[in-house]
Amino acid sequence: MKTLMNTYSRFERLVSSLAASGNLDTDFRGVCRILGVSPYSLEEVIENQLGLTGDEIMDIYRSA
Repeated sequence: MKTLMNTYSRFERLVSSLAASGNLDTDFRGVCRILGVSPYSLEEVIENQLGLTGDEIMDIYRSA
């Protein structure tokens, strides 16, 4: 679980960076590919931490 939490932190940093640069064209699965992690595993962590799916969190970053 510690490894997934580290990946979750990397996910946050990557998506924040992509959003800040205006380059958030990729979807949740694409971000997971960049990170080299299973979308199912990471989405479980996101749902536990935020109560959102991977696609929902990506939509929030895009609309911010």
